[in-house]
Amino acid sequence: MKLELGLKGKVAMVTGASSGFGKGCAKALAQEGAQVVICARNKELLEKAREELLEQTSSEIKAIPADLMKPGDIHALVSETVMAFGSVDILVTNSGAPPAGRFMELSDEDWYLALDLFLMSVIRLCREVIPHMEKQGWGRIINLTSTAVKQPLGAMVSSSVGRIGVLPLSKALADDYAAKGICVHTVCPGSIITEGHRAMFAKRAAAMGKTPEEVSRLWVEEIPMHRHGNTEELGSLVAFLASELSSYMTGEVIQIDGGRVRSYF
Repeated sequence: MKLELGLKGKVAMVTGASSGFGKGCAKALAQEGAQVVICARNKELLEKAREELLEQTSSEIKAIPADLMKPGDIHALVSETVMAFGSVDILVTNSGAPPAGRFMELSDEDWYLALDLFLMSVIRLCREVIPHMEKQGWGRIINLTSTAVKQPLGAMVSSSVGRIGVLPLSKALADDYAAKGICVHTVCPGSIITEGHRAMFAKRAAAMGKTPEEVSRLWVEEIPMHRHGNTEELGSLVAFLASELSSYMTGEVIQIDGGRVRSYF
């Protein structure tokens, strides 16, 4: 039996949605009847994603190219969405990864890039959409980060540091706007297989003298479920958090990682 999530007709904006996590979340929301705006920097890949989503769902999908590190692009993204659909009900923030590197390998520019991409983009997006949500008395903000905010990866230290600031931001917004019908959550994906993960396995395999399949199996050994996740599972969680079924939840930090991170909090 299909659950009624109450998303039909809602307007959802998903960033970084030309592939991977963002695309999976956009698909899940569209399948539930939401009108979805997707954005990414690469116009060609974004339009390809839109065409695929239109084939897979019966919802309206609008693609708006935007660079999340440019405040003007974020303002234009939200303005164009509101002009097209009247408001923004659901915001899913997601972004790609900066170049990997350990602490002593990173320059000031690398750190500024990570902070701008992972933290400032979320601040600016929330600042743009909250007035619309506040006006209508309803909204959902779901910020995608990574399990690296709980269990950092040495070669991705700038990503971990940049992303962790989203946690207190989400908690503060959840506290400030709960009484106004706006719920805010942080979702921490673990090993959810995307094109980016496959490329990472191939790169590590070349360095280790192994096959990508062998590297993938080594990664799975640390996961209690003994498998990788997929974007459909991530999308289902995000759709639930965006729905009426989660109406008494806000400020949550939720891992979806097959149990890989063992921390209590």
